[in-house]
Amino acid sequence: MNGKRSIDPTVSPVFAAVQEHTPPEAVVVFFRARTMTLYTDRRALQLMDVKRMLQRADYYAQLRNSDYSQPVLTQDQAIALGMEEVWSDAKWILWKLPALN
Repeated sequence: MNGKRSIDPTVSPVFAAVQEHTPPEAVVVFFRARTMTLYTDRRALQLMDVKRMLQRADYYAQLRNSDYSQPVLTQDQAIALGMEEVWSDAKWILWKLPALN
């Protein structure tokens, strides 16, 4: 083995989006936090609770139509919470979370 890790092609677009659309100091909620950090150099949290996510993170990388280890939100619910879609494709949505004062 040469030590290089291959990225699942269904996940690589969200890693690229995080690198392109978030600043280096951003904290991202993702269902596999250590993997997000490994591939993007962003701090990541693995949270299920929406309130905690809004308090502790800057972005949420959401896998569409999944409730596996991630907060479950519809697009309407996310928008009502003040979240802003910054990137999406058929499988993923990258949300910018509202700044709490």
